[in-house]
Amino acid sequence: MYWVWQAMLDRCRNPRNPAYPNYGGREDPTPITVDEYYCSFENYYADVGDKPSLGLSVDRTNNDRGYEPGNLRWANRHTQRINQRPRKARRSSVAEIHAYAAALAVAKKAKP
Repeated sequence: MYWVWQAMLDRCRNPRNPAYPNYGGREDPTPITVDEYYCSFENYYADVGDKPSLGLSVDRTNNDRGYEPGNLRWANRHTQRINQRPRKARRSSVAEIHAYAAALAVAKKAKP
């Protein structure tokens, strides 16, 4: 559980963490923070405890709030997927589509 707590702190506080833009660096609607109470592993562990079973991980009940007492639970992947915030649609440019098609054509020619 210690490494789960460390990863939570890192993605919310370390701009070099690849997940930081979706947590501590998130601007829409607000950055995800770690409540001061959870800055202590002992407090975090007292609330969260050991993983109850395989296939579960810590999930924030309300994704617009941070890691704080009353907002954490154990959840399976399906529950976490339903609880995700909507992704912003990204459309490929015409140039990106042409580049992808060209790369596929080259790869197809290279196969014996």
